[in-house]
Amino acid sequence: MELSNFARIGKGVISKAIGLQKNYTESFEKVTKKLNEEKSGCASCPICQLKKQALESGIQEDLQFAEAKCENCPYAVFETHTETEKKYINEKNKFGYQPTLSNNAIKLLLTYHFLQPDNTIGLIKDVSIKNLSKIIGCSVTTIRNCNQMLADYGYCDIRESGLYNGCVNVMLMEYRNYHKTAKEGGCGYITMPSSLLSELLSIKNVNTLRLNLKGILEIDNASIHDVKNMNISSVTISYVQLRGFLPSYCKRNVIIKALEQEDSILSSKFFDKSVSFNIPEEYRAKKLRETFLEHEEKEIKIYINCMNEIFKNAGNDYVPGEDPRTDTLLADFHIASSTSYEQINLTDNDYKDLAFMCMQYNQSLVFGAIVDTYNNYILNGEKIKKFGALIRTIIRSKTAYMKHAA
Repeated sequence: MELSNFARIGKGVISKAIGLQKNYTESFEKVTKKLNEEKSGCASCPICQLKKQALESGIQEDLQFAEAKCENCPYAVFETHTETEKKYINEKNKFGYQPTLSNNAIKLLLTYHFLQPDNTIGLIKDVSIKNLSKIIGCSVTTIRNCNQMLADYGYCDIRESGLYNGCVNVMLMEYRNYHKTAKEGGCGYITMPSSLLSELLSIKNVNTLRLNLKGILEIDNASIHDVKNMNISSVTISYVQLRGFLPSYCKRNVIIKALEQEDSILSSKFFDKSVSFNIPEEYRAKKLRETFLEHEEKEIKIYINCMNEIFKNAGNDYVPGEDPRTDTLLADFHIASSTSYEQINLTDNDYKDLAFMCMQYNQSLVFGAIVDTYNNYILNGEKIKKFGALIRTIIRSKTAYMKHAA
């Protein structure tokens, strides 16, 4: 049973699993670097015009390209601005209520996200309970008890496989909503690497696990608040706020003891009324984003190269039924029947655009949209000017249908 290199896990799901926070007001300082367009002489710059057009049209890729150009411009003058922002937090209203999970149940829930859930409903088929016990580091009985807890509390729907003894089919109940925007009722998600999962699975104390996950969520939230500085590595949280999601016995000394454990991932500094969490560099939002995009770009190139190899073998005078191997490969990729197969030729920017969509939605949706594009456009001889734009349109149509179906 192989784990994915990365998994998307809903912030609401994690928050409910470790314990919902009591209502509080969040205050934080936002330090930003702002481009002084007047001092930089941006009025006549074509990049500045592109940035304005991207802001108006909402094209994220063009905006990122323009901002990267501005960052490296030798004439750019940036000024530091500090603002204090306040936000009233009611997690029960935001995420809905589900009971807090035990140590191993939290670990099991996280692990399920790394077992390649189906992109539409979050279904994972034929999961070996024995293998899960090895991954989590507990007995088979404990896994069964945790599965019962996840099902009883509404985190997962779990059924016996029916095909294999000792296996279950698991549906992650909120998985289909992870990609939704805030306007659509989405609560956001974190992209977690398997290396971070391994470190979380090694944590023995349940409060250490809860506090580490809380710190990871808060640092990620801070990075989102400050999109210009995705390299944020630390946040400071009051003991009052931390006690708001932990069991009632977790006073200041219990929190400190939990965070001083050797298996804690976050390093912590303790003050009279608060704790500062610091995350290792490899798990910072900016680094994770870069690593994830590189990984997805490689995966997409492998996928396209495999398709092109099949199309090359089929040639321009293919007769369906004469070559069983090619028939099988075309069927595996869900490619429509044809007598001629043209190869897919993409630019570096196309691959980067597709990788970004894997992060925004998920890889399965992107791969499915590539197949739809090939079957409905390329096989019909239609020339595609903007491959990424067409893929995005297809994905949006699919997700809109999924939303309606849900």
